Amino acid sequence: MSKQENLLAGFNDVSEEEWKAKIVKDLKGKPYEELLFSINNEIKLEPFYTQKMVDIKKTAVFNHKKDNTWEIAEDFCVLGDLKSLNQSILKALMRGVNALRLFWTKNYTQEEWKIILKDVEWDYISIHFRLSQEVNRDDFYNNLQSYLNSIHKNKQEIKGSILDIDFKENTSLQSLGLDGSIYYKGKENIVEELANILHESVNIIMNNYTNNIDVNTLLNRFFITVNIGKSYFIEMAKLRALRILWSRIIDTFEVDDNILEIEVLMAHDSYGDDQYTNMIRATTMCMSAVLGGADRVVVLPSNLNEGKATEFSRRIATNVQHLLQMESSFTQVVDPAAGAYYIEHLTNLFVEKAWQLFKELED
Repeated sequence: MSKQENLLAGFNDVSEEEWKAKIVKDLKGKPYEELLFSINNEIKLEPFYTQKMVDIKKTAVFNHKKDNTWEIAEDFCVLGDLKSLNQSILKALMRGVNALRLFWTKNYTQEEWKIILKDVEWDYISIHFRLSQEVNRDDFYNNLQSYLNSIHKNKQEIKGSILDIDFKENTSLQSLGLDGSIYYKGKENIVEELANILHESVNIIMNNYTNNIDVNTLLNRFFITVNIGKSYFIEMAKLRALRILWSRIIDTFEVDDNILEIEVLMAHDSYGDDQYTNMIRATTMCMSAVLGGADRVVVLPSNLNEGKATEFSRRIATNVQHLLQMESSFTQVVDPAAGAYYIEHLTNLFVEKAWQLFKELED
């Protein structure tokens, strides 16, 4: 008998009725119903859950990541003094950022590309380009190709993503994706958010399907960006639900197993005016993201609402993720939330209700 079995043998099973009786006794006359929690009119939750109240088998097997590592990302808007921008990017990489999200605001020449990305080592990081409407896609594509040639790299070797670029040739860059953050409206609308993300994802995949490219290739190039708020367990369950829902999409396409890449951003309205409160909030939100299975996380600087991030607030935002990765061992367990009855139940609710709404949208 293992040590764990010896330990568990010392505790008797407690039934749902016994738990409820104990709660009612401790309430000292207050009605039990006051402890019921409601996300919206459709999702109502008990104050406790037991093994018999939850069907864990529904979430036991799904296309989760092979490990719980994630990329530490930081956002940069490409404009203004490009030399200063390059220095800011290099500082971020030196303090441990390993994923750059670069928001391209206009067309830049080859010489300007070399200034922006000077001394950036593509072998050790991923780079994710986000293009504004002012950027000509053909010019960007040609400049990217020329720049990679100048540093002796090809698109089969580098890691990252670019939206709105049609790659005719093979590439390791993810070129299909959905900015699901546009569907975020807080915890009360998670079912609608998930259903809309699924619906639009399927539309993107089908619209890009041709006889020259198979569905497997399309799915491997696909990623989804998601916003999360400050509801700790709820956001964790939302991300887990998204992976389960994606596995159903994979089954529908009848293709090889595909592990969805999820990029997680923090909703701006989750931050208040006090930067120290925001630091704590950022930590719990980042925990929700990585325990829910995020592949890449952007932690917003704590003084975001003051108009401009400082070097200090950017460093703290990076260090939040370092603490979770290196000192809290969050990378050591795949799907750490598995088996937590409340989170499993919440995940199941999101999955079933979002799937039903998704089917209605498809119809």
